[in-house]
Amino acid sequence: MAEDGKLIAKRIGDVADEIFAYKENKRKILGGLSKLDGDLGSKLISQADYDKGRQKYLQGKTQEEVIRSHDIYLSQLFDEIVKEADKALMLYDLSEVGADPNVHMVVGKDRLQGLGMKEKEQFMKDVNIDRYFMDLYLKRKKKRKETEVRVEYELYRPTEFGAYANRLFEKYTEILVKKYPELFESLYNSLRLSGMKVLSKTYISIIMLVGCMSFLGSALFLSLVWKHPVIAVQAVRGISVGILGGIIGMVVAYMYPSSLAGQREKEIRSDLPFLIIHLASVAGSGAKPISMFKTVLSSGQYPGIRDEVKKIVNYVTLFGYDLSTALKAVAKRTPSLKFKDLLDGIVSTIESGGDMKEYLQAMADEAMATYQLERKKYVEMIETYSDIYTSILIAAPLLFFVTLAIIQTMGGNIGGVPVSTIAKIGTFAVIPALNVGYMFFIDLITPK
Repeated sequence: MAEDGKLIAKRIGDVADEIFAYKENKRKILGGLSKLDGDLGSKLISQADYDKGRQKYLQGKTQEEVIRSHDIYLSQLFDEIVKEADKALMLYDLSEVGADPNVHMVVGKDRLQGLGMKEKEQFMKDVNIDRYFMDLYLKRKKKRKETEVRVEYELYRPTEFGAYANRLFEKYTEILVKKYPELFESLYNSLRLSGMKVLSKTYISIIMLVGCMSFLGSALFLSLVWKHPVIAVQAVRGISVGILGGIIGMVVAYMYPSSLAGQREKEIRSDLPFLIIHLASVAGSGAKPISMFKTVLSSGQYPGIRDEVKKIVNYVTLFGYDLSTALKAVAKRTPSLKFKDLLDGIVSTIESGGDMKEYLQAMADEAMATYQLERKKYVEMIETYSDIYTSILIAAPLLFFVTLAIIQTMGGNIGGVPVSTIAKIGTFAVIPALNVGYMFFIDLITPK
C-alpha cells in the first residue's frame, strides 16, 4: 500500500507543480499588464507599443477572459488532486489504523472528516500525502460542486422513425448494400463527417421511406389540385408526378448528410482561429496538452467546434486513449481540413517532443492573419453587392415606375394588363420579394 501511496503522492506533486506554474504565469500576465498601464500613463511608451504589449499578454482576448480561463484551469487542477486523494482512500482502511496493511477497504470522505488528529497524521504518513493537500482535499470535498467537463458518451439509440424504416426496408437495404457497395461509399463518408447519430444502414432505410412518402404525398397533392374527368389520365398523371416526387425526396435525403457536413465545416472554420488562440494561451502557461482541451471544453465557448473537442476529451477520459490516438481519431472524422491539419500538427509536436507553446503560437498568428484576410475579402465583396443592390433594387424600380407613369398618361396597356395592376403587383409583390431574397442571399454568404 505504501508504494501505491507514493505513486499517488507523486502524481499529486506533479499537479501541484503545474498549479504553482500556472499561478505564476497568471501573476506575470497581470503584472505585465499593470506595468503597461503605468508606462502609458507616464508616457514612457506610445499607444502603439501599449497595444502591442497587451496583444502579447492577452493573445486577442480581454483581460477578464484570460483571468477566467486561468481560474477555470486552476479549478480543474485542484479537482485532479481531489481525485488522486480519492484513489488514496481506496487503498486505506480508516477504521483500523495500523492494522494489517494487506487489507484495503473503500472509505468515504465523511469518515475521513471524522478522524482525530492522530489518525489523520497516521493516514497521511501511510499514503505519503502532505498536510496542505490533505486539508485542501477535505475543504474541496465539503464545498465544491461538480463541474465535470466530460459529457458522457451515449450509445446509439434508434429513433421511432428510423426503427419504422428498418422494419419496412431493412432486408432491401441489405440487398442493395451487398450488390452496390460503391453506390453508398460517399453516403457513408458524409454520415461520418456530418456527426449524425444514425447507423448507415438505418439511414439507407430512411431514404427509402422518405422516397415512398414523397411518392404518396406528390400523387395525393396532384389528385387534389389537378383533376381530370378521365380516371386513366388522372392515374397516369398521379403516378408520373409521384415517381418524380419520390426521386426528388430520395435525392434530397441522400444529399442531406453532405449538406450538414458542409455546414459543420463552416461553423468549425469560423471558430477555429479563436480556438487556436485559446489553446496557445493555455499552452503558454505550461499546461499539459490534454488540459488545453479540457479548459476549452469547460469554457462553454466555440459552439461550432465544441463537439470535436468533446470527442477528444471523452476519448482520453472515458475510453482511456492516449492523447495522440484521440487526436488522430478525431482528425479522421472532422469535416474541416484546417482543424485536421491543426490536430495532426499537435500530434507531431507531442510525438517529436517539440515546443507546444511555440507551435500553437505560430498557428494562432497564421489563423488570425487568415481570418483578417477573409474578413477583408468579405467587406470588399459586400461593397460590390451593395452596388448591385443600388442598381437593381433602387434605380431600376424608379425607372420602371417612371415608364409606367408615362404609359398610363398615354392610356395604353401592357400585354392587355392595365398599368395600374402592373404597378400594384410590382409595388406589393415583386419588389418586396426581391428585397427579401437579397437579404437571404447576404445572410447565406456572410461568415458566421
